[in-house]
Amino acid sequence: MRIIVQILIFLFFFSCLHGQSSKEITIHIGISNGNSLPLSHVTIDNDKHFIADEKGNVIFSTLSPTAIIQISHIGYASIDTIINLKTEIYHEFILLANNYTIDPITISDSQKLLEKNNWWINDIILHEFGFLISATEKSKKCIYLFDKVGNQILKRNTEFKHKTIIKGLQVGHYHLLSEREGQELLVSTDTILFLDPSPIEQYEKTVNRFKFSNGNYSISEDWSMCNKKLTFSMIDNNTFVRKPFYIASDLNGYNTARKTYYKIIGMYNQAIDIDDPRDIDYGIKPPKIFNIAAWEGDPLTLVINNEIHALYHDYINFQCAKLKVSTTVHNDKFYILDHLKKKMSIYNLNQNEISADKIEVLIPEALTDADFIMSDHEKELILSSDNGYYAFDLADHKFRAISFETADFYYPKRTFVTNNQMYNLARKTMAKNKMYIYRGEREEGH
Repeated sequence: MRIIVQILIFLFFFSCLHGQSSKEITIHIGISNGNSLPLSHVTIDNDKHFIADEKGNVIFSTLSPTAIIQISHIGYASIDTIINLKTEIYHEFILLANNYTIDPITISDSQKLLEKNNWWINDIILHEFGFLISATEKSKKCIYLFDKVGNQILKRNTEFKHKTIIKGLQVGHYHLLSEREGQELLVSTDTILFLDPSPIEQYEKTVNRFKFSNGNYSISEDWSMCNKKLTFSMIDNNTFVRKPFYIASDLNGYNTARKTYYKIIGMYNQAIDIDDPRDIDYGIKPPKIFNIAAWEGDPLTLVINNEIHALYHDYINFQCAKLKVSTTVHNDKFYILDHLKKKMSIYNLNQNEISADKIEVLIPEALTDADFIMSDHEKELILSSDNGYYAFDLADHKFRAISFETADFYYPKRTFVTNNQMYNLARKTMAKNKMYIYRGEREEGH
């Protein structure tokens, strides 16, 4: 009897222990005037690092009854405290201003963004606080953070060899990419943290495919080469249920590829009937394909002469040509620029799901090849096309041509717009590989 009681007691405590569910805790960081403070660096229990989103929030899950919290942001006094998580799941902190200054001894004029010449720039990208740059200085690879005025704020050395920086799905998250690996960065206003590298294949399956993510759902972009469809889906972050909400398809391209595919089969059937004694495979007749419509093999196996080989290359070009679609996220909205449909679709990104309703705007003929340019403008989106630059007004949903001061440069690698200025990372000459930053003012009336 005693053994049975002991077992029951053990099972009771075991079920209680495993019946506990982690709590979702929200930390909100603001300042004395009531505004939120994005990009604050929040450390929990000395080893978990977060960066506050555009609303000043950090959301995390935990089983612990308490947590050690450290909050920092350049220009504000830091906070170091312990919070009770048993009863409260929402905690608000107000940071007091402590205006940051640039130390003239360590940060000289030569270290300003556009005057710094003793480096070899790999890449530059727009950061929420200013500019994030990867460069080589004195044979060492470094990551720099500049503010929007062009002052150098942070500098960290890295051993990770990379060529490109891409923006992550969350505020303050960035990724360094090489040919084989990628490494995630957490960049607040006062800290650059390097996470463990991951194989590049993981980036192709995750960061390169996902266009948006919050605590509840993500948006993925999936390309199907076989039927030439590009599908945007909402994926529940908890159940992983996938719900497609937009499909872009190239029916004409698909039909052209299929016709070329069947033509290769027909030419192959004709060619094998010609058994030339001069051929190396004379007397060995390949099998004929009788049911052309049902055959789904690799057409490369049918390339037995130069004429079929040329047609095979046409097939590959038709089959592999991806759809011309450009996307961006701005102010809780998801924009899809579909060049085949000649429309831009706008979806509201609600907290729990994507709105079923969408707004469609016709694309002007001059913008049928356009792409979104990274920009921090609050009232408009910036686009680039072969016909120049355009702005899309977020209030009246109209496109208009704009222009920037131009300079002579070659092979631009990165382009973005901030404070009505366009930045280009490009070469000065076609012969030399060294990249320079070019800045052009937006012209008046545009």
